[in-house]
Amino acid sequence: MMRSIDQAIAKIIRQKASGKKPSPVRYDPSVEAAVIPALRSQLPDPGWLVRRIEEPALDRILSASLAEQPCLLPDQVVYCGTFALWIPKPPSMAPDAVRETVRKALERYTKKHNRTPQVYLVEGLGAYAGGGSIKDLRNTSEMYASSMRIHANTLAFGGPNPLTEREYQFLDTWTVEKYRRGLAAGSSSPGRAAGKVALVTGAGQGVGREIAEGLAAQGARLVLVDLNAGTLESTIQEINQQFGPETAVGFSANVTCEDAMREAARSAVRAYGGLDIAIANAGILKAFKITSFAVETWRSIIDVNLVGYFLCAKTAAEIMQYQKSGNIIQINSKSGKIGSKYNSAYASSKFGGIGLTQSIALDLIEDGIRVSSICPGNFFDLPLWSAPGGLFDQYRPKFNNVSREEVRRIYEEKIPMGRGCRVSDVVKTILYILEQEYETGQAYNVSGGQEMR
Repeated sequence: MMRSIDQAIAKIIRQKASGKKPSPVRYDPSVEAAVIPALRSQLPDPGWLVRRIEEPALDRILSASLAEQPCLLPDQVVYCGTFALWIPKPPSMAPDAVRETVRKALERYTKKHNRTPQVYLVEGLGAYAGGGSIKDLRNTSEMYASSMRIHANTLAFGGPNPLTEREYQFLDTWTVEKYRRGLAAGSSSPGRAAGKVALVTGAGQGVGREIAEGLAAQGARLVLVDLNAGTLESTIQEINQQFGPETAVGFSANVTCEDAMREAARSAVRAYGGLDIAIANAGILKAFKITSFAVETWRSIIDVNLVGYFLCAKTAAEIMQYQKSGNIIQINSKSGKIGSKYNSAYASSKFGGIGLTQSIALDLIEDGIRVSSICPGNFFDLPLWSAPGGLFDQYRPKFNNVSREEVRRIYEEKIPMGRGCRVSDVVKTILYILEQEYETGQAYNVSGGQEMR
């Protein structure tokens, strides 16, 4: 008898629930890559992180009225704030239109509630959580998703019964709850790149990996891109072990593929809510005399070093334009300023890179995006030079097949500072660029005085 009653009640619940016609929600990465960076860039805290709340029940009930629904649970007040922000569909996906839609929504919210929202409901796209740390994001997402599951289930019984105004205002101002909120948020990382989201190509090893580690040490969140999925995963694991969970996420991609690079750039929005820095580091170098240089090899170097930089910059700028801010930095070379024997392809790709930097810097000034190149000297201690078959071996024919050690000595004697470049020198230059406001289109020498133009 009781079982029959339970089945009958369950049937009624299903019928009533199915009678509710929700507003359609369709996750669209291209819309997310526009609206969410525009939102994050206009929040009061420049280091704020934003991430989608994955909860099917929430997608079924997403609406403007839900944003005005007071909290159901005391913990929702603590971890999510009392009310969510509603962002309507922009009239178009043009950057100015999206930013203006977000600006007006934030202005209405802060005028009405006098606080920064922690949950954002985007019409047609879904719900998002915000916070100053990964821990904060998780707490907000989990609590809001749990509350919305309860909300969705109550619709079959006449709807939710939220906290009264007196109850949620008491919880919002209660000293103990403020203390709990502070504990939930944790502390943001200090550093010259604190709160920044950086994409680094060629990050699985070598220069790219050390750049990623240097930025993580300064508080950045990272999206690491590399063609080699194995070395990429190893790098991500070690960075996260050293600097904390989800400091870095990865995306295996060929930098010469536009669709792959666009997806890599959008993964920064998916993981952290925006993209502040794009570092085009991926590159290859093969040395041959021009009479021995196979055209396929020559083209492959141009494709990775120059076209790869173009695609990194293009796909990053597609996101940064909605923020009205960002830095695109190419890791170039002193070979971008002076030719090099047996290096016609590499030098051509790097000369072209500086021309690209100067040109797109002019393109992107109106979008608040700055573009720079860094021209390091030789990294003698990295595998490119020191590994068997590396440049110390490849360059021996330049000098009558002398030993590897003699090749190194010859090159070190060319450097006024007396040593090769270190990746830490490059990281310091990246941090300098990030702190500037008036410089763009520059190619910064980091060559120990070897190149001064």
